[in-house]
Amino acid sequence: MIDVVITSASGWLMMVLLIALIAYPFLLRAGLLGPVQPFLARMGLHYWMGYTLGGAALVHLWFSMSGGAALVVNAVGLYLATIAMLLIGAQLWLGRKLSRPQFAQRRQVRRWHFWVMVGLVAFILAHVVLDSAFMASTGVPIFLQRGTTVVSPTPPPFSLQARSARFPEMVETGRRVSA
Repeated sequence: MIDVVITSASGWLMMVLLIALIAYPFLLRAGLLGPVQPFLARMGLHYWMGYTLGGAALVHLWFSMSGGAALVVNAVGLYLATIAMLLIGAQLWLGRKLSRPQFAQRRQVRRWHFWVMVGLVAFILAHVVLDSAFMASTGVPIFLQRGTTVVSPTPPPFSLQARSARFPEMVETGRRVSA
């Protein structure tokens, strides 16, 4: 049960962190946070939020996969989350390049950083819609399931009822038992 709580908490923490991470450089550029230091020096918080997001994504990945949640969620959502994880790595790499003041290709790499962020947000939102227990419990339509839009009357995927119906041996022992 703790795996589900940590997975959910880390997922929602990442959503809040992602919004702050995206908004921060735009607020700096608009001058809403004050022109106290040069732009790259003020981006330190943005850099650390990016590293924190990467770490939170690893925690989210670890607990969701080790707790057996991957067995009861939409596979397409997991593939989208995998792509998002790779994009987080790409963002960290691009951001690391942009953090160097003497970097020569800043304009082009900043453009790539922006468009990778747009793709990352799209993949994360799709993953949340497909795999989030909260979204499933609200009756939000689940797309890409058997090619149609289905509103599932079943319990949320992380509930005890859903797990016991699909994988009774997991509920009894807490571990996956091979047949």
